[in-house]
Amino acid sequence: MDKYLYLLINKWKSKDKDALLILIQKFNPLIQKYSKKLMYDGAESDLTIAFIEILNKIPLEKATMKNSKFILSYINTSIKNKFIKLSKYNNAFLYNEIKLNLEITMDCNNNSIEDSLILNSALSNLSKYQRKIIIDKFFKEKSEIEISKELGISRQAVNKTKNIALKKLKKYLTKKQYTSY
Repeated sequence: MDKYLYLLINKWKSKDKDALLILIQKFNPLIQKYSKKLMYDGAESDLTIAFIEILNKIPLEKATMKNSKFILSYINTSIKNKFIKLSKYNNAFLYNEIKLNLEITMDCNNNSIEDSLILNSALSNLSKYQRKIIIDKFFKEKSEIEISKELGISRQAVNKTKNIALKKLKKYLTKKQYTSY
């Protein structure tokens, strides 16, 4: 039986950081393949983190896991499942972003004082960081990486803050729509 991967993962679990680097290099083509399909900033980072989590959870105590063939299959399936989960998650938020962006754009293009007041009121319900991130992302069309560098926070923090802000805006705008009739 080929025990190369088994021994390498065991080294990693024994806190050998060099073993982790070798494993990441070995599985980088797989991570790259799925990160390109996800098509968002930070997909490669998300999948690399997922890969490390997979390595921590891999059941090496099972007899079949002593064979590299089974380890490869386990990792490949786990990365594919993580890709599917991230894809569904990001598609849902992309749909909400596009919908909100269209609503904001329509409001701005109407040049109505009422629409501008509603938009300003909705944005004023957000925290300072949420407002800045929404304005930078949708009005100034900056990427999440650009915003993260500017604010000195991680891209994941920008994404999480943006998603919370979008939910607040959607809730406010939906409530406003029903109260204006």
